[in-house]
Amino acid sequence: MRAVEVLPSAFLVHHIGGRTRIRVPSRRGDAAYFEQLDRVFLGCPGVEDVQSNALTGSVLLLHHCGLDAVWE
Repeated sequence: MRAVEVLPSAFLVHHIGGRTRIRVPSRRGDAAYFEQLDRVFLGCPGVEDVQSNALTGSVLLLHHCGLDAVWE
């Protein structure tokens, strides 16, 4: 039987054309998690830059595509 990965709760803090901030409070302080999240988001077409802060549990996405495309 495969273990099911449980994703942490995240929420949208703000979104203004090409700039989106999300928070993942349950992973606050987990530098390895945010480094992995940076790599995943940077692999998304349309994402130009990712700035995460493990201390605050925050991720800033700079993108030139719609937010729906980033989530896919």
